[in-house]
Amino acid sequence: MIELTDKTFGIVTESSGAFILELYTDYCNPCKMVAADLVKFEHKSDVRAGKINAVRYPAIARQCKLEHIPTIILFIDGEERERFVGRINFEEVVKPLL
Repeated sequence: MIELTDKTFGIVTESSGAFILELYTDYCNPCKMVAADLVKFEHKSDVRAGKINAVRYPAIARQCKLEHIPTIILFIDGEERERFVGRINFEEVVKPLL
């Protein structure tokens, strides 16, 4: 999983295929569990994944219309396809959307 910054965020919106983005904060324990789940899912699938710290990069958080953390956004060909809040089962929820 790629740790994104405001300078590398374009990877998400310019990528072809599927890209899963996690918006997180360092103090969020559920975010840590989501990140671990996402790493496992990324290794089992052809999906690229990245995460960005919403506190460190508030402009990106606003651009993504962040309301709750953790937020997971599925992008397909650079466009937002689905959005999830909290811990999810990537195999059951995301895989059917690909």
